Amino acid sequence: MKKVFSVFVLLAGLSAPGLIAQWSQQSSGTVNNLYSVFFINNNTGWCAGGGGTILKTTNGGSSWSLTSVFGVDQFVSIHFINDNTGWGVTYLYKLVKTTNAGTNWSILGEVNNSNPVNSMKFVDANTGIAVGNSASIYRTTNGGFNWAQIPSLTFRVLRSVYFADLNTGYAVGDSGTVRKTTNAGADWNVMPVVNALYNLNSVCFVNPNTGWASGQFGKIYKTTNGASSWEEQASGISGISNPLHAIHFSDINSGCAVGSNGNITRTTNGGTSWVVQSSGVTNVLLGVHFPTGSTGFAVGVQGKILNYSAAPPASDWSLLNSGHTGQFSSIHFVNQNTGWTLGSNDTILRTTNGGANWSVLNTGVNNIYYSAYFNDINTGYIAGYNGALYKTTNGGANWSALTSGTGQILLSMDFVNSNTGFAAGTMGTIIKTTNAGANWQLLNTNITASIHSIKFIGQNTGFACGASGKIIKTTNGGANWSELSGNTAVTLYSIEPVSPAVLYAAGDNGNILFSVNGGANWITQSSGSSNTIRTIKFLNGVTGYAAGFNGTILKTTNNGANWTTVTGIPNRNYLAMSFYGNSGWVSGDAGSILKSTNTGGVIGITQTGNELPEGFSLSQNYPNPFNPATNIEFSIPKESYINLEIYDALGRRVEILVNSKLNPGTHKVNWNASNYPSGVYFYTISAGNYRETKRLVLVK
Repeated sequence: MKKVFSVFVLLAGLSAPGLIAQWSQQSSGTVNNLYSVFFINNNTGWCAGGGGTILKTTNGGSSWSLTSVFGVDQFVSIHFINDNTGWGVTYLYKLVKTTNAGTNWSILGEVNNSNPVNSMKFVDANTGIAVGNSASIYRTTNGGFNWAQIPSLTFRVLRSVYFADLNTGYAVGDSGTVRKTTNAGADWNVMPVVNALYNLNSVCFVNPNTGWASGQFGKIYKTTNGASSWEEQASGISGISNPLHAIHFSDINSGCAVGSNGNITRTTNGGTSWVVQSSGVTNVLLGVHFPTGSTGFAVGVQGKILNYSAAPPASDWSLLNSGHTGQFSSIHFVNQNTGWTLGSNDTILRTTNGGANWSVLNTGVNNIYYSAYFNDINTGYIAGYNGALYKTTNGGANWSALTSGTGQILLSMDFVNSNTGFAAGTMGTIIKTTNAGANWQLLNTNITASIHSIKFIGQNTGFACGASGKIIKTTNGGANWSELSGNTAVTLYSIEPVSPAVLYAAGDNGNILFSVNGGANWITQSSGSSNTIRTIKFLNGVTGYAAGFNGTILKTTNNGANWTTVTGIPNRNYLAMSFYGNSGWVSGDAGSILKSTNTGGVIGITQTGNELPEGFSLSQNYPNPFNPATNIEFSIPKESYINLEIYDALGRRVEILVNSKLNPGTHKVNWNASNYPSGVYFYTISAGNYRETKRLVLVK
């Protein structure tokens, strides 16, 4: 473990810039100890504790309603996966569940029959993990009805469990014990001890690599490499009587830890500096949750509930000068500099400097265009009214008309390679080309609802969504389509597959749908907004954005478990988004184009080049042989779901380096093999139908 001496500020009626202490007590209506708190957004949350107590608020804690679950002991953990579905677990292993936002709770049974439980998390409606005394890890795959004990490979008490995404989770406990899973808890790996002198009470991760743990003597530790190593951060709290019982981060920068004697410490820079804040109480604080960086809640003994409220941070999005006042319904960038946007009144604009300046292009045809897709800086397509399709091979300077074979309005396009693409629109229309637009084939979708969005993962698997909540899927390149049940009747305007299994859809009334099994089942995520969402995009496995009407821009850094509001421009309707690396653009009505250069698109991966590669490629690692770290570079020609894994000489997977969607370009990832023995290893990259493996040698 590496020790880093961070700066901390002790607040005694004073505040550090950007961290004005604003903790206030809320009336819980109970004197029972509260051990756990969880919020689905800034307004709706639950906390739980002794005597079967569960409290709920729908107004940010201004008032709390009490539910007592009879026949159970003290709740130690409560967790929700959406507005309606949640679980609570007691110290003596009783499990309860609600499917109506906590109005009613049913006792499902027991996690086990002997080992007290300390913490619980669910990754979806079926899969959950509980940890506790006697080194116990338990897993359910049917929503909590049955549990199986999973080997933990330790005899230490495990005190906290947290999942960074659907597969990657961590459990921590006594004597600095850390365990990690990369398959949703089916197996757990032994990770290096953080510090054997101190027990760890709580853990939180914001992505598969970056997380924090808190524990005895006010200790806080941070990892940026998936728990391979930890750095100690100066929390500003110390001493045997001042353990930190809970820690939570809302994003990679904003975090809070709470503990005994009413201790609270916060950070807004990922723990580089921690600021001790005055809670106004001396009670032991046992739970903390921040749904956003500006709003948080802490709970503790004798029914204490504290609320933190601060002004939201300034927006990372700035308004660009498009020079137009019309509506821009589509925007597409192929690198950091080159992009196009299009919309009403035959308007097509191009930028070659990231949006600082825009030039007008002309197809020579008066039309309203709804969708644009560019394969590279030269070749692109636009689509719109009456089946209009145009193609350029010189970046938009000239356009040639294509024969689409339909008179329907074409609302969305996606290409899987330079030759094969799809366009979709009204009356359930989907057309396909396999020769770069020279010819188009009308596909049979078996629906008549308008299709507003179409997106493919590889050449065969694709999804589309539209009016009346319609979602359809193909697994054979569009030859056949099957209808999926999204459990909604509202219009869905955007669909976003992050992988063949994980996908999102968004639409009217702030609806965001989420599936982890290729669309077979969907859950509704709480967006915190009732505005129409017109576009949703994910930059990697955990970070995503959604945008829509009335200035709505939302962001998540945890797979949509929480969505936070990003400051936009009120009364503007946003219709489209495009991302490249850490840069993002949003377009909408009134000539609006916004840009951010701090989107969080790159996590542990460095984008080394902006030029669009001609195809997929995997480079030889360097240095090679190496000790203990080496770099692996790869290139992708289009936005793709990338999986990069390390295998040993026996063919056993030892580490997942990349498992997310990346923008086109050349990328570099560093593998630190400090925890592995000398020998021959292999690294394999896969993206759709592309797969390549190379050999690397670790010499210690």
